[in-house]
Amino acid sequence: MSRKQYTPPSQTHSKKQTRSEQKAELAEQRKKYEEQQAEQQAQQTEVDTSLPMPTEEDKAQLRKLALWSAVGILLLLALMYWTFISGN
Repeated sequence: MSRKQYTPPSQTHSKKQTRSEQKAELAEQRKKYEEQQAEQQAQQTEVDTSLPMPTEEDKAQLRKLALWSAVGILLLLALMYWTFISGN
């Protein structure tokens, strides 16, 4: 069987589209994408409203945690400097 006689079981190339068809297809894809984004945002707002809001006490605890973490990192860096660099 020659190559000209062989036809693949499915189309391998898409049909050529005119500019107006391309624009219509792009507009349809954009519309679907925007609808999906709107659905996702609606789901996120539903989830966000169900979550508890942090209180002032929680915020204070987070600030203290961040401060102690920064202090710990600085102390670790100072110890590493003292051990490896100034020990020459």
